[in-house]
Amino acid sequence: AGGLRAPGASFAQRAEGERSPSGVAGAIKRTLLLRVVPGAAPAAVAEFERVLLAMPEHIGAIHNWCLSRVRGASPRGWTHVWEQDFADLAGLSDDYMNHPIHWSVVDGWFHAEDPRCIVAPRIAHVFCRSPRSLLSHALAPVSER
Repeated sequence: AGGLRAPGASFAQRAEGERSPSGVAGAIKRTLLLRVVPGAAPAAVAEFERVLLAMPEHIGAIHNWCLSRVRGASPRGWTHVWEQDFADLAGLSDDYMNHPIHWSVVDGWFHAEDPRCIVAPRIAHVFCRSPRSLLSHALAPVSER
């Protein structure tokens, strides 16, 4: 499940969605690896996940998405993987990163000065161009891969 594969870590998919099930040619694949701090209240973790998963409702540039929890120990202590496909870099750098839901609703979970903060300060934000959507392929039924 999900598009990311990493040595030493396995993922339990929490939720996914597709706006472009056939994929996006020349897609930008974005992955955010993060660690929820130990001792975070389960209700806070659930709300954080709900907020992340609400982003595609507001940001049309997100074509496909997948939120996964890391099962077991990961080499860097990651607890969550948040993946998206965008049609182009502007979808990520402008539409997504500058959207009001990103700055007013989601960012507080990442900033220590905000009482909602449950995400450790070190994250990995990576993106790359792909000839096709990696998530639409990963989310497709096995018979279609």
